[in-house]
Amino acid sequence: MDMTSKEREEDEALFQQMKEKRTISKNEGDEHAIWIQRKGQVINIGKYPVDKERNRGICLYAHRDLKPSVCEHLNSDFLESVFVDCKTSDVLSLVVGLVYRSPGSTQENNDKLLSLLSKATEQQRSNLIIMGDFNFPTINWRQGKSGAGLDHPATKFLNATKDAFLIQHQTVPTRHREGEKSNILDLVFSDAEDLVQDITVAPAIGKSDHFTLLVNLNCKRSLQTKDDLDYTAYIRARNKAAKDCRQAKKRLEKTVAADCKKNPKAFWSYVKSKTTVRSGIGDLKKEDGTRTSSDQEKAETLNSFFQSVFTCEDKDQMPDPPSCTYDHALEDIEILEDSVTKLLKSLNTKKAAGPDGITPLLLVETADALTQPITLIFRKSLASGQIPQG
Repeated sequence: MDMTSKEREEDEALFQQMKEKRTISKNEGDEHAIWIQRKGQVINIGKYPVDKERNRGICLYAHRDLKPSVCEHLNSDFLESVFVDCKTSDVLSLVVGLVYRSPGSTQENNDKLLSLLSKATEQQRSNLIIMGDFNFPTINWRQGKSGAGLDHPATKFLNATKDAFLIQHQTVPTRHREGEKSNILDLVFSDAEDLVQDITVAPAIGKSDHFTLLVNLNCKRSLQTKDDLDYTAYIRARNKAAKDCRQAKKRLEKTVAADCKKNPKAFWSYVKSKTTVRSGIGDLKKEDGTRTSSDQEKAETLNSFFQSVFTCEDKDQMPDPPSCTYDHALEDIEILEDSVTKLLKSLNTKKAAGPDGITPLLLVETADALTQPITLIFRKSLASGQIPQG
C-alpha cells in the first residue's frame, strides 16, 4: 500500500525490530528466519512484492517444523498470491494460500483469480485454506449473495467459490474507516467446515484500517479410528465426491441448455436459482405527493389505484344476450374411454398442479386406472346437468 512519510518512519522502526528478531532467531539456529525490507517492502523467501512502483506485496511465514514448501503447481499469473504446503503429520498436509486482490484489479486479473481457485481445489490432495484481502464489499457472506449484477466480478467470484465447494468462515466486518460503511474484505476459505475452529477479530496493526484475524485451525482432526491413513483415505474420497459434484453440475447445465426450447420452465428455473439480485418494488408516489416508506404503504397505494380504475357493473340491469340462429342443435355428447385415455396421456408433464393439487405427471402415469372413473363422472354430470362438487 502507499505510505506517507510518517508511515515510512514507523515502518523503518519496525524493520529495525525485525532485524533484531532475525539475529536472535539465527543465533538460536533458525536459518529460515530470513526477513528483508526496503522502501516499505517486507520480503521473505518464496514470494516478493510484484508492484515495485507502489511498494506493495504479500508475506507468508510458516514455522520450520511444518516443513513448508512453495506449491509450484499453483504458481499463477494472478498478481500477488502464494501457496505453501505444510506438513501437519507424517502423512497429512495443509496447503495454505495467501491472496491479495486490488480494488482496481482488471478483468483479466480477476479471471486469473477464478482459475487459481479452481486449480487449487482440483489438484490439491490435502486440506486447503485460502486467506487474504479480496476487496469484494458487495458480497453478503451471511446470505451467500452478491448485491452486484451477474457479470460483476464479485458475483463471478462468489459463484466460483461455490463451484469449488469452498467454505467462507469470516462473517463480521474486517475493515472500518470513519465515515464509511464497514465491510467484510478479508476472507478465510477452507475446503472442510471443521478445519477452521474459530476466528478472533483483533485490533489493527499500526495505521492499517483492516482488523487482524487470528484463525485457529483444527489440524489434528482424525476419524473415529484415530488413524492418519484412514483420514488420508477420507480426504481422497471427499475430493472425488467434490469432483463428481462439479461434473454432475456441468452435465445438468448442458441438459438444461439443450432442452431449453422443449422445456423452458427448467431453463428459467435454473436461471432464477443463479440470480443473486432481486429487484423489488420501489417507492411509490401517493395521492398527497409524498412517497411510501414501508411495504404496507406500497400495498395500500397499489390497492387504492386499482380500486380507482375498477369498473363496477350494474347487476340489476344486465344486458340481454344477442340472438343467434343455428342449423343443427348439439343434443347428444358421447364421452368415450379411449378419448379420455388419449387426453390424459397427452397432458404436459412439465406444467404445475392445478387448484386440486394434482400434477399432470400423476395423471399421465395413472391414466389407465383413472380413465373409467373419470368417464363415468363426466357422463353423470352431462346426464344430470350438474357440476361435480369437490
